[in-house]
Amino acid sequence: MIWRFCVTGLLLLASSALHAAGMDCKASRDAVQKMICTHLELRRLDHEMSVQLARERHVYGVDAEILRRDQALWHRGFLDRAWSFLSDPGRSAYAPQAIGRMYQNRIDFLAGLNAVATSRFGDSVAHALVAEVQSLPANGEDVVTALRKQAGPFDWPIWRVLSGKSAFIAALPTKSSADINHVLRDLGLLWSPGAPVNFARLPHAGFVVADTVEGTMDCQNWTMFLLGEDAVLHPVPVPEVFRDTCWNRHGSIARLAQRVVAISETNAILDTATDLELQVWGGSRWGRPTAIRVRYDYKLIVDFFSCDAKSLCAKVRSQALRDAMRYDARPLPASLTGGILRTTQQRARYRRMRRLARHAKSVRRLPELAGLSYASLDGYGSEATYFPMLIEGKLLLGRIGHGHIGWREGDNWLVGLWKLDGGHLVPLAGVVVVRKRTRMTLISRIRVKPPGRHRPGV
Repeated sequence: MIWRFCVTGLLLLASSALHAAGMDCKASRDAVQKMICTHLELRRLDHEMSVQLARERHVYGVDAEILRRDQALWHRGFLDRAWSFLSDPGRSAYAPQAIGRMYQNRIDFLAGLNAVATSRFGDSVAHALVAEVQSLPANGEDVVTALRKQAGPFDWPIWRVLSGKSAFIAALPTKSSADINHVLRDLGLLWSPGAPVNFARLPHAGFVVADTVEGTMDCQNWTMFLLGEDAVLHPVPVPEVFRDTCWNRHGSIARLAQRVVAISETNAILDTATDLELQVWGGSRWGRPTAIRVRYDYKLIVDFFSCDAKSLCAKVRSQALRDAMRYDARPLPASLTGGILRTTQQRARYRRMRRLARHAKSVRRLPELAGLSYASLDGYGSEATYFPMLIEGKLLLGRIGHGHIGWREGDNWLVGLWKLDGGHLVPLAGVVVVRKRTRMTLISRIRVKPPGRHRPGV
């Protein structure tokens, strides 16, 4: 009993020491805090997360500074995603469920840290993958892309692009026991016979793999064969981790520790984390999926800048980056508005600019000036917020939010600036600030997501 009391006391003390661990409902002011503090289940999850944080530090010995930094980074992404739901009239009703899932995912991540620290995977392939991932440089590359460049234990297939159905059939090394029409249907080649086909053979394993990409979500369609002792290609079922390989989630196949491994990689939106799910071929079927999450620290850099402010451009660029850094640290509407408008005239002018912005088409997209075009996700979404900016005494209307195009949302920050000229808002500058990964923080074993839960916003 005494031991239990001491451990409980340590957990409670430690949870208060880790900032951003729990919600302070006495000081709740913004929409996200108010929702959590008035929702019984969300408050319970918030408390559970705080206790789990303390347990990882004091019972399992996870480095306090790394854990504190990673929790702060997670909290930024948490606020960002929560506000994205709350600010969207079409999704606000689902905000409690979305916030609850984010809490549960974080709790699961923290609970899985001990499995990585003690190498308790129960799977030599998963252990080997984690060891390779831990050795990678954090240079902004996708994990699988970086692993391909690393001199290590992986055997990767050499892919080539085939020009449609006929080229794919001709590339098969021998006859197949599968109905070729079923294979072509799985690849989408019956209705798009000229679609490019990515085709590869895995060295020393007898695996033949092909995929096509289709649709606005860039979904991969897969087919696989195994070359049998009878010199016939036998169909292999598509592994579970290759379902839903769309947009920010992609599949790869490799040979690791003398085993054929299917690996899917999902790069999180609005958070610098990568999920890796893997399944090992057991000779007649795929094994149970295993999943790990790799989290990163990052810095913000300017990726695009266009300006029509002449001598003010350098100062505009610097101030836009500073404002993006402040907003990224707490991505909520009030983060950039305090202490800037100090005179009655400034406040009145800013209110006028805000009224004009309600109907101005120019504020719906990032300003692209001086013949420059960002040519990517350059539209504002419902989570974008306005703020005032003062440059050498000149009041500008700023807008910051993530880049959107249709349903797609990126994790870049669009910072647009407009000036008031003759009763109109005139674009002055457009800045895109992106997150560049700098170092790995933590790796954890996590739950495998069921099919359909990898889509953006799910």
